[in-house]
Amino acid sequence: MQKRSGCLPMLGIVILISLAIVVIDANINSEVNTSNSPRKDYTSERLAYNLSKDYVLENIKSPSSADFPGLFESKNHVKDLGGGRFEVNSWVDSENSFGAKIRTRYSCIMIKRSNDRWGIENLKFH
Repeated sequence: MQKRSGCLPMLGIVILISLAIVVIDANINSEVNTSNSPRKDYTSERLAYNLSKDYVLENIKSPSSADFPGLFESKNHVKDLGGGRFEVNSWVDSENSFGAKIRTRYSCIMIKRSNDRWGIENLKFH
């Protein structure tokens, strides 16, 4: 008679992984913000950041070589000042006049004038 000892441990591992997924999912769903604090306007923050990149591209020597931070890093580069004003502090890697790629930090204030109109103040390269 042939032993099937390999199936039982494998089944146990599958059950443990399934239970772990259920527990993790329950913890994530229980951490929903139930406070009365206003929700953060991530859409406007993301739009302010993306529009600031457009202004930066207009003001650097080699826009086609520009690299900006990725999504997860850049989410911490925008601060909601209230009243439709967003402070952006970020960076861009781009080629200079000699073809060397350098990192330049920049800051600006993006102003939401209406749903589809934005302005910029104080674009500075550091």
